[in-house]
This record gives sequence, C-alpha cells and structure tokens, in this order.
Amino acid sequence: MTNSAANISVLVIDDEPFVRESITCYLEDSGFLMIQAENGQEGIEVFRREKPDVVLIDLRMPGLDGLEVLDILAKESPETPLIVISGAGIMQDAVHALRSGAWDYIMKPIQELAMLEHSVRKGYERSRLLIENREYREHLEAEIKKRTAELGDRTSALEKANKRLQEEISEHRRTEAQLRHSQKMEAIGTLAGGIAHDFNNILFPIVGYTQMTMDDVPQDSIALQNLQNILKAARRAGNLVNQILAFCRGEEHDPKPLTLHLIVQEALILLGSTLPATIEIRKNISKTCRPVSADPTQIHQMVMNLCANAYHAMRGTGGVLEVILDEASPDPDIYPEIPPGSYIRLTVSDTGHGIPQSHITRIFDPYFTTKPVGEGSGLGLSMVHGIVRSHNGHISVHSEAGKGTRFDIWLPTIADDIAESSEIGHQDEDSLPLPGGDENILLVDNEAQIIDMEKQMLERLGYQVTAADSGSKASEYFRQQPKHFDLVITDMTMPDMTGLKLSAELLRIRPDVPIILCTGFNETLSEDMIRAIGIRELVMKPVFRNEIAAVIRRVLGKEK
Repeated sequence: MTNSAANISVLVIDDEPFVRESITCYLEDSGFLMIQAENGQEGIEVFRREKPDVVLIDLRMPGLDGLEVLDILAKESPETPLIVISGAGIMQDAVHALRSGAWDYIMKPIQELAMLEHSVRKGYERSRLLIENREYREHLEAEIKKRTAELGDRTSALEKANKRLQEEISEHRRTEAQLRHSQKMEAIGTLAGGIAHDFNNILFPIVGYTQMTMDDVPQDSIALQNLQNILKAARRAGNLVNQILAFCRGEEHDPKPLTLHLIVQEALILLGSTLPATIEIRKNISKTCRPVSADPTQIHQMVMNLCANAYHAMRGTGGVLEVILDEASPDPDIYPEIPPGSYIRLTVSDTGHGIPQSHITRIFDPYFTTKPVGEGSGLGLSMVHGIVRSHNGHISVHSEAGKGTRFDIWLPTIADDIAESSEIGHQDEDSLPLPGGDENILLVDNEAQIIDMEKQMLERLGYQVTAADSGSKASEYFRQQPKHFDLVITDMTMPDMTGLKLSAELLRIRPDVPIILCTGFNETLSEDMIRAIGIRELVMKPVFRNEIAAVIRRVLGKEK
C-alpha cells in the first residue's frame, strides 16, 4: 500500500459529534473517504450498506455499546479492520475488545491524530494482506481439488505435490495466526504504556506522603511499621508496572544472586490477607536453599500468579493451597528434559477441580483461559512460563480431574561464593542524611496531589518552592522573574503544554537554567535526546525522596 488514501473508506461510529467531526475532518484531509454513524445500531446498518474498508468504534455508547457492535461486526466481516477508541482505560475492557476481534485499541483523548491515521493505514494494509492470503489459500485449495479430481490416484508424484501444497497452506495459516497474535501484543503494549503513566502518577503522591509522615511519627511505633509496609508495597507496585511493560515489549529481565525463601514468604503473607477463610494455606519453606540468579520482581509475580490460579480452582468449594520450597536434584527418569545438577524446586498445588487433559498442552498459551469473559485475560500462566524459561528453568504440571493440580518449578542454583545476600525491599533510605539546600525551585505538574506533595517534600529539604499547575502558568512565572529560579522541575505530560515544549521555551529565555524532567512512562526519550534539548536529568515516577534529593544536588552541582 502506498501513502495515498484514495478510495479507502472509513466508518466512524461515535455518539459524540465533536469526536466524529474531528476524526472525519482530519482523515478527509489525508484523502480518506469518511462515513459517520452516531450510535451502534446505525453503525451496523451503515456498515452493511456501505461496506467500509476500516471501522472506528467508540467503546462507550448509549443503547448498543461498542463491545456489542464489535462482536457483531467481527463475526460478519472478520477481515475488516475494527479499531476501538475508548477513554475508559480499563484493562479488562481492552482484553475483551482484543479477544472479540478488535485490531487495535486507542485511548482518548487522542493526543496525536497522526497515530490514529497510522493505525487506520496499518489496519487497511494488514486487511489487504489477509485477504490476499485467504484468496491465495483458496486458490491453492481449489487447485488441490482440481488436480485430485483430474488425476485421481495415478502416481505418487501427485501425492507429493499435494502434500507440498498442504504444507504451504499450513504455513500460510501459521503466518496469519502469528500476524494476529503480534497485533494483539502490540495493542496491549500500547495500552499498558498509558496505564503505566497513570498508575505511576498515582503511586508518586502515595510514596511522598508516606515518607514525610514517617518523619512525623515515633520511631518505635506501630504506625511507623505500617508506613514502612506501605512504602514497601508501593515500591513493589512500581516494579510490577515495569515488569508488565517489559513483558509486553519482550525485554530481558534483570537477574541477580537471590535467595528465594524471603520472596516466597512475602508473597504468602500478601495472599494470606486476601484469600477467603475457606482456603487453607500450607507451607514448607526451606531457609537453607542455595541462591539462584533471578529477577526478584519476576519471581514474586510468578508465585502470585501460580497461587492466584490455585485460588480460582478452589474459590467455589474451598480447599488447600500448598507451597513447598526446597533444594533437590530432578530424577532423570521423571524429568529427562532437565539437565543434571542442583536446583531450587518450588511446588504450588491445590485441591481444586483439576485441569482436563485436553487443556494441559494449551494452558501456557497466551490468551488461553477457561474462565468466563471478564474474569481472566489468559495471560497469567503464559507469563509464568515465560519467566521460568527466561531464568533457564523448567516447569511441569500434573493434574487430575476432581483431585487438584500441582506445578513444579525448577530453577538452577549458583555457587555460594558468587552469591550476595539478598533482601526483600530496600534499605530504609530515610534513616540516611538527605542532601538539601535553600535555592528557589519552580515546580510544574498538572496533578494537584503531586504538586502539594512535592512542594511539601522540597520545602522540608530547605528549598523555596513556587508551584505551577500548568505549563503556561509556569512560563508566565518564569518570564516575570527569569533570574529568580535556580532550578525547574517539570512533569512531561500536561494538557496545555508538554514538559519538552515548556523546557525549550524556558531555555530560550535563559539558556543556563537547570531543568529536571519527570515522567510516569517513557518509551521514546533517551538521555542523549534530553541533553541535546538542554534538560539536565530525566527522572521516572514514582520518585523516592532520597532519589530526588540526590538528583537536585547533582544538577545544581554542589552539596548542602
């Protein structure tokens, strides 16, 4: 497909006139043929009458909502690109939409309509390839039938030719399935990035307020212990967000020498507070196991996913969830695929309904689930399998109907002399002296909670803080007193003006002003890019107090 959009028709189904008109005007300017429908029922009628090349569907509409429209259109025309546009940002809606036949999932408000045009063009091109693939497959199948009818069983050469054609058809089908799976993972990765930004913005004030409150309570109080646990959970949540993003992008994990019993025990403590009383947790955790090379966040996620899977198998009837951690050597007669050696074995078993043998070979496939729509994404065990394999480990499953399921994880140990002791969480940085100062800081963020929290935190470090809740307001303050501010700390994503645009404007006024850019999600900016603009540091939210204190002093170039 070329860059021309001539003769490509696009149907927009959205109950908001402004959204329909904005999308229509933009795509018409790019040469697309635009059709509009103001609700789901009208959209279906227009689709059947006009047969557009691409359909854009709003997820939330009165009457027939976007998911219902999506189900109907996907069944009627599976080769037509159906792109969902939503402002809800709910992961379950996104997974439901993708499993129901959506080709892409775009969050409102659409900051760059060029992204929408790119999605439309990409969907149209993929549709064209799928149609060509199907037509070619149908042609091959027709040729097989034709030759079989004409030649019958004349020679074995014909059988070989037919076999080659069948293999070619199978290859085309595998390619088509891979294309669909790749598209789903790309859409989920895009959605995960948006959710990561919002979630990190929520975590940031939780972390900041918690750390400041820890300063205000007695050192030997239960309140301080509770606050330390909140901080620990917030750090775990931030790591989990990064882990989800890494999974969607296919990034490598960050292994380190690790003793697993602390992580397993922490996961079981969290589970104990959430599981119903009908489920008994039994554990046998050895504290003498040798270390493994592992990513602590991924191991924690693996344990939680396996235990959550066991809970779902027993939630209706109750039962026993058993977790065992020990050091063992696999029996080569039982596990011939595992190389000989010393391993840490993690066993998670339940007394639930079991897994049918027809499903055993598919349970680690992405999106495979036997749960009803809305109760599972089909990604939990797939992520567990990916984590185990990325750690050079092995996973096996044994299940009997009505008796329960057992998962065995084998992770290779490492030598004691290269291992470092590993602790869950981090040292209490707040017990260490924090660098501060008395400089004037211009603080910019559109989130009221973040502004309030950061202002308090910086003032406790001794700084004089001027807060602005928008880029335009910050620009106005800076123009009035460009020499007054020693440092600017700005958020990246703001409605009226991005942090990059604000930074460029302030640097035009005063080229030497130090700037720190904060963001909840970054996929495109690198250290070299921001330094080329003139920004001194890029900081990822949520930022812990000791981190921002150190970055400020590093940027200002002196200790206080």
